[in-house]
Amino acid sequence: AGLAVAQISEFSLILILLGANNGQLSDQVISLMMVVALITIAISSYMIIYSDGLFRTLDKYLSLFERKKTRHEHEHRKNVEAVLFGFKKGGSEYTSVFKKLDKKFVVVDYDPESIDEIERRGLDYIYGDATSLQLLEEIDFSKVKLVVSVMTDHDTNIFILHHLQTQNPSAVVICHADNIHEAIELYGLGASFVVLPHHIGNEKVSEFIKKNGFKKSEFNRYRKSHLKYLQTHFEAPETD
Repeated sequence: AGLAVAQISEFSLILILLGANNGQLSDQVISLMMVVALITIAISSYMIIYSDGLFRTLDKYLSLFERKKTRHEHEHRKNVEAVLFGFKKGGSEYTSVFKKLDKKFVVVDYDPESIDEIERRGLDYIYGDATSLQLLEEIDFSKVKLVVSVMTDHDTNIFILHHLQTQNPSAVVICHADNIHEAIELYGLGASFVVLPHHIGNEKVSEFIKKNGFKKSEFNRYRKSHLKYLQTHFEAPETD
């Protein structure tokens, strides 16, 4: 939020020009303000682009400005077997499996809407950024057996893999990626399996066509079962 207001705005330039036209500002002041505007606009643009990296670098120094008590604090997770990073993009599938297997798990997410849904379901969670070392220290990764990241932010997944390599390299790590190049890089960093949503979906449909041909009756049968599954697991609105 601070980076977005680090530069002089266009409105400031309008005020300066109005002051100059009314003879209230000298040429020296106008020149100085123009230079400041150019510098701050250029610098803030790069700071916004690389804001994630800046935050990771300065995170340990920013704790001075944080509240002592944050929303819904939880105790240190010592016996967690599974950790799920992200919830909105398919995370509920994994939490359902963890519950059926009676495995203790925790969800890490920073989206307020996702947190509301997680709380409604009564799931254990940590509210915060997955790239925060201070947050990750709340989890005892030495006992974690499975880590799943449904987030497709490539830098975040790389950060998680690097952290697991130092904390528990024997843990199974499942990541999501947007393209093949990212998937190959994640495999090289130690990922156990990388999910490519578009490729998996197309592969599944291709296999269905190979098995059932172009018969619409078979597609209608699968459509009904798939729609029922979506409505049951994701509370989707009913469709004819």
